Amino acid sequence: MFVTLTTLLPLSYLAIAVVDDLCFRKFHNWLFIALTLVGVIYVSFFAELTAMQALGGFVVGGALMLPLVIMGAIGAGDMKFMMCFGILMGTLKIFEIFVYALFWGALIGVLQSMLAGKLPELLANMKIMMHKLKPSKTQKIPYTIAIMMAWFSHRFFGGLL
Repeated sequence: MFVTLTTLLPLSYLAIAVVDDLCFRKFHNWLFIALTLVGVIYVSFFAELTAMQALGGFVVGGALMLPLVIMGAIGAGDMKFMMCFGILMGTLKIFEIFVYALFWGALIGVLQSMLAGKLPELLANMKIMMHKLKPSKTQKIPYTIAIMMAWFSHRFFGGLL
């Protein structure tokens, strides 16, 4: 299979974000700025996306993740990563990747809770959240892995819409 810049650049973004997340448990602001600038340069000179599609991906990536940040389900770094990743993907693809990431994030969270013997705590937190309350103690997962799996799912299964 022939690897193009449209495959290599998103894969590079994902690798950088996953390594940063696993090593430091965050997505650094300097990476956000650097990857955003690289994305803007890429879209300006090489991408098939228009500037409006890239801007839409940036805005939609952040807007979709904001409620999860407010609820405390994910960190703001994951939102920032989806924003700069949205520049490469465009509006529709970043939305579809977001949906896939919800699935992968939930699966990773449940598996992590099961392996840590904290499934009852997870169920208790879900019960609290059903009443629109924020749980006092949450278990964090490296959500960039869910985003990476979402991108692979999108590449393999295609879009949802």
